Amino acid sequence: MRLKKKRKLRIKLPDTVPPEVGKSFSALIPAFLTLTLFAALVFLTNIVFGFGLQELVTKAIQAPLDLVVQSRFGINIIMFFQNLLWSVGIHGTFVLGPIKDPSLLSAIQENINALQAGQEIPNIVTKPFIDSFAMLGGGGFTIGLIIAIFIASKRSDYREVTKFATVPGLFNINEPLMFGLPVILNPVLAIPLILVPIINLNIAYLATSLGLVSKTVAYIPWTTPPVLSAFLATAGDWRAALLAVLLIVISVIIYLPFVMATNRMAEIEKKVQ
Repeated sequence: MRLKKKRKLRIKLPDTVPPEVGKSFSALIPAFLTLTLFAALVFLTNIVFGFGLQELVTKAIQAPLDLVVQSRFGINIIMFFQNLLWSVGIHGTFVLGPIKDPSLLSAIQENINALQAGQEIPNIVTKPFIDSFAMLGGGGFTIGLIIAIFIASKRSDYREVTKFATVPGLFNINEPLMFGLPVILNPVLAIPLILVPIINLNIAYLATSLGLVSKTVAYIPWTTPPVLSAFLATAGDWRAALLAVLLIVISVIIYLPFVMATNRMAEIEKKVQ
């Protein structure tokens, strides 16, 4: 863009030439210089390091990032900040997606390749692993919140919003719940919103590392319903589906006290009014 602004690098055409055609020609020299610069960088990196510029970027940036995302500590930190952002009204999944998703997608591809080659599956933490065990119902593991509201909420507004949000929640779309209750900027519900995914992530990680559940070897859409997603991602391991059910139960148990707390908050608000 900076090179395009340089008047000396523009190709001047007669006024009779249509403006759009003139703009195309004015970008020729900047484009040529840009391509030449990057071609030279690729040539130099091949001479100096023995591999291209793309591989240099991968080794310098992507490889360390893979180590962070693939580690248990690293993915816990990422999940913490992802749901913390959700709690203040920022779409944490989209914001942190560019950081974690390339590594998670690379990890599931490595697992798929290993399965096809008949080799040991290398990675526990993959995108289907996160989607199937740590984000059921969407960010914050809100499938547990939906069930907890139907069980314990006495608030008519919560129950009505949840009725509307249930079907999207079954496909891991939780914006109606997040912004409808709301969950965001709600100091009571923010606590389980952050804690539940981390607790369930660690339970699933431990179960997988101990061999109680198969590693994920299939890439499935993030909108695949809970339980079914775990079954399909692990190539039909019924134990993974059972684990997903257990995690949902745990999430409901954790969410229940906070839902009850919102009941008391509503009662206090009525008395004040």
